[in-house]
Formats: sequence, structure tokens, C-alpha cells
Amino acid sequence: MNGLDNGIFPRGEKMSPELSHNFIGQAYLHMLVPGGNAWNCPIGNVTFEPGCRKLDYVA
Repeated sequence: MNGLDNGIFPRGEKMSPELSHNFIGQAYLHMLVPGGNAWNCPIGNVTFEPGCRKLDYVA
């Protein structure tokens, strides 16, 4: 899913398991500035589906 949802940024792609294992529900990541550029500072926008939340545990 990569459409606009009445927001400033596109929804993005489903987060990979490496990134989404801290959440219950679906989250999407849209990279605004990819890593490895001149500033070496990746920037992304995360969109959460309704009901998505962070797991409350310490690993």
C-alpha cells in the first residue's frame, strides 16, 4: 500500500519484521531521507493503523 490517506506523506510500505516486532498491529514506513546520504541521518515517517500500539515490555 503506497497511497495517500489525507496526510502530508504517503503511507509507505509495511514495516519489516525487524522493525515491527515492537508493535501490535500494522505500521507503515515512508523514508523521507534514506541512510547513507551526505548527512548520514536517515529520516522516515511512520503511519499506524487504528489500534496499533507499542508493546510494553523490556527485552
